[in-house]
Amino acid sequence: MRRENDYYPTPRWATAHLLSNLPFAIAAPWVEPCVGTGDIADVVSDQCADYATGDIDADFDPHVIGDAGDPDTWDVFEELWISGPPAWCITNPPFNQAHRILPLAMERCTMGVIALLRLSYLEPCSNRGHWLEQHQDRMSILFLPKRVSFTGDGQTDSVATAWFIWGKKRRLTEPFVYPVVDQQLSLVEVGL
Repeated sequence: MRRENDYYPTPRWATAHLLSNLPFAIAAPWVEPCVGTGDIADVVSDQCADYATGDIDADFDPHVIGDAGDPDTWDVFEELWISGPPAWCITNPPFNQAHRILPLAMERCTMGVIALLRLSYLEPCSNRGHWLEQHQDRMSILFLPKRVSFTGDGQTDSVATAWFIWGKKRRLTEPFVYPVVDQQLSLVEVGL
């Protein structure tokens, strides 16, 4: 059974992994349109404090209450900054709504979009295949060093997740970025 609004919070370590592996700093202002309890925003704001949050659920107390898949919500984000639209969107969108949210984020942000998604997002389904094809030359995938527990109890999904990075005009890092493992894993630890 899926959670309401497809809400699965991002562990702090996953966002820290993203920031430590980006070959560029996050430019201001940036937006987290699916903020939930603020897990991503709490980590990224340590590096870049000029940001706004949004969520469809008012209980999370975002700056903007609205559906990130609705252009009107993005109009409100742009109104928050006198200097112009957000540079970046950094988010863990509801997977079942990512096909609506990511194109709007890419259209509205000046630098690009970073989203935590299941690797199955690469499947060229009817609701996203064309968009993925149009943006394949600007996409990078930053793999995580371990599976994410979105439930906070150590249980993981059957599908691995990764950070997808789309540059607005060009690819901003290598197409595939694999985690650096600090220690050698034994064959038992990797399941062999």
